[in-house]
Amino acid sequence: MSTPRPIADAVGPGGQPDSPAMMAIDAESLTKDFGRIRAVDAVSFELQPGRVVGFLGPNGSGKTTTLRMLLGLVAPTRGRALIGGRPFMDLADPGQRVGALLGSESPHAPSNTQRQSYLAGSDKRGPRSSTPRLG
Repeated sequence: MSTPRPIADAVGPGGQPDSPAMMAIDAESLTKDFGRIRAVDAVSFELQPGRVVGFLGPNGSGKTTTLRMLLGLVAPTRGRALIGGRPFMDLADPGQRVGALLGSESPHAPSNTQRQSYLAGSDKRGPRSSTPRLG
């Protein structure tokens, strides 16, 4: 089984993060076992703020499991995942600081209505007030 790897392909304007709210993402020897199956094997990387990154690997290589560990949705068997130097769940208002869409269905899929696509970008309290309301 191949190990997924992050590929940095671009830098923010001027090569620097454009917002002080941007945070580094660190994976340190992330490993996840489901019973006798090792889904992720000692994945480590450091992503600096302001980078655009692609996470590449074949189906079943552990990409989604790695992202789920970064977001605190599944506990690693070993290693740790940090965003801004802290575990995701220790961030102040983590749902407002980190955006993620996991799964194969795009919020912009042709089958979605304009309203469904809009709501995919909102949090559980409803759409952000700064965005115009769609009818």
